[in-house]
Amino acid sequence: MTTPSLQWAVDKIGQASSAMAAIYSAYMQKVKEIKQNNRLSQVGKKEALDELYAEMKERHLKARTNFVNTLKGEQDRLRDLAFSVVTDAQRNAVARAAATHSMAELRELYDLATVTSDPVLLAAVGAQAYVVGDWDMLGAVSEKNEKVADFMEFERNFGRLRSNDTKLEQNMLISQLPDPSGISAS
Repeated sequence: MTTPSLQWAVDKIGQASSAMAAIYSAYMQKVKEIKQNNRLSQVGKKEALDELYAEMKERHLKARTNFVNTLKGEQDRLRDLAFSVVTDAQRNAVARAAATHSMAELRELYDLATVTSDPVLLAAVGAQAYVVGDWDMLGAVSEKNEKVADFMEFERNFGRLRSNDTKLEQNMLISQLPDPSGISAS
C-alpha cells in the first residue's frame, strides 16, 4: 500500500519528469518540422536548428536541474521521516545501534526491538542498517515500520536500490538534448 508521504514524493518526481519529457518532445517535433520545411534553405535550416537548440538546451537544463533537486529533496525528506531523531529516547536508541560492532550485534538489537515492540529502537536499528548498507536488515525493519518502508520503496525506485533498467531510464531522461544534426527528418 502506498502511503500519502510516498505518493507525494512519487507525484512530485513525476511532475518534474513530465516537464523534462514535454521539453524533449517539443524539441524533437520542432527539429523535424524545421528539417521538413522546404521553404528554408540549408543555411536557413541550420540557423533555425542552432537557434532552437540553444533555446531548448537552456530550458531542458533548468528542467533537469529541477528534476535532480526534486529527487534529492524527496529522498532527504523520506529519510528524515524514517530516521529523524527528536527525543532523548531516540538519541539513546541511535547511540545504542551505532555502538554495535558487528552485523550479529545489530541483528540481536533488531531481535530485541521486535520482541519488545520498541518502535524507537527498531527505527534506530533501521538507521544504522542504512548507514552501513545492510539492505537486508533495512528491509526487515521496513516490514515493521511504515516510514522506513516508504524510504525503502523510494530507494528501490529512485535511489541506491534501483534496477539497472531503472538507472538507464533515469539517465536517459536527464541526459542532454541531442544535437539536431543527428535527428532525422522522418
